[in-house]
Amino acid sequence: CGLWCVAVKIHYFTTDNSMSSYKEPSDVLKRLLLPPKNPSLSLSANYQWLVFTQEPPLPSIELLAKPEEKLAGIRFDPELLTPSRLDYATTLVLQHMKSGEKQEVQ
Repeated sequence: CGLWCVAVKIHYFTTDNSMSSYKEPSDVLKRLLLPPKNPSLSLSANYQWLVFTQEPPLPSIELLAKPEEKLAGIRFDPELLTPSRLDYATTLVLQHMKSGEKQEVQ
């Protein structure tokens, strides 16, 4: 456990531990426990484009707190009528294989 456990214990016991509201962890703990994911790579069907997608490290609290319904073992969003836990990308970059030119999709 070592030094890391000591740091977490000191942080835990020196902060206000009221259970009245959610509190964001410090930036140091976020960087330590929520590192960014590696980008996903895909190749187009004609092998001319490489697609880079970057996903967030974890779903947001707002996304996890949204109401969901269950039907036949599938959880879905009652407002959108879609699966409630969809994967999504925050960045999409296309790279041409021959020229190496990159285009960020916005």
